Amino acid sequence: MFLLQATAITNDIVSSPASVPFFSSPFVLKVYYFFKIILIVYSGVLLFAIVLIVASVKPKKAVKEVKASIESIIGTEKEEKVKITASGWKEISKLVDSGEESSWRLAIIEADKFFDEVLRRLGYSGENFSERLAQVHPSDIENINDVWNAHRVRNSLSHDVNFKLSEGEAKKAVAAYERAMKDLEVI
Repeated sequence: MFLLQATAITNDIVSSPASVPFFSSPFVLKVYYFFKIILIVYSGVLLFAIVLIVASVKPKKAVKEVKASIESIIGTEKEEKVKITASGWKEISKLVDSGEESSWRLAIIEADKFFDEVLRRLGYSGENFSERLAQVHPSDIENINDVWNAHRVRNSLSHDVNFKLSEGEAKKAVAAYERAMKDLEVI
């Protein structure tokens, strides 16, 4: 009998409202689930906003802003800068148009250096040309693969003394650099 009374008292204590833990009370659980739903919806809205912001960023616009900031720092006007760039590029064009393989080789090497300097001035970082070119977004330079191929030709010229260069290959490589610079609106 004593055992039955002890069990009955224990059952009363367990089932009484005072013995229900605060965090498992029905009210607290309802509030918890309400805030959980609100936070999930809020997270979804934030994620959607982030996607919209990222999708609206234009890489070319960023390149133009960098170029404008470089011009303001250097203190040169765009017209003067283009003239300097165009005059330097004319020398490379003269080399590639000559009929000598040694001039073609020099034209490709100089075009590679020239384009590397352009990338450096536009703010692309890296220890070498390949690292800087790897940072360029394909929407900034439509012929990025051609530039990579031109750079491979330049590397072959620099590292393989027996590498034979055709006039067509030389003109194609220099044209790739030129088109890339036009895409970047440097020349």
